[in-house]
Amino acid sequence: PNTVFIVHSDHGHRRIRPYQSYMSYIFPAAFMERYPERMAHFQANQRKLVSYFDHHLTLVDLVTGFDAGQWVLPKLPPESSSLFKPVKATRHCGA
Repeated sequence: PNTVFIVHSDHGHRRIRPYQSYMSYIFPAAFMERYPERMAHFQANQRKLVSYFDHHLTLVDLVTGFDAGQWVLPKLPPESSSLFKPVKATRHCGA
């Protein structure tokens, strides 16, 4: 009941999205109840352009319990964001 299940593939469905990677998260009910605002952002970000850097920061949030202040993180592009925070809808492939 306290496990986040993540599925990742280097490509999507061959007939629909053959060149886009696939990533899926499954959260336990207790997690969704404890963090409703973060889950609302996560769900809103489902249809937005996201990158591996965003997934990296999402995993950091999960591992650190949303407190990465003590961790030394690699330098990431400034537009990178955890999926538990709002991702700009104006994001495009150039930035």
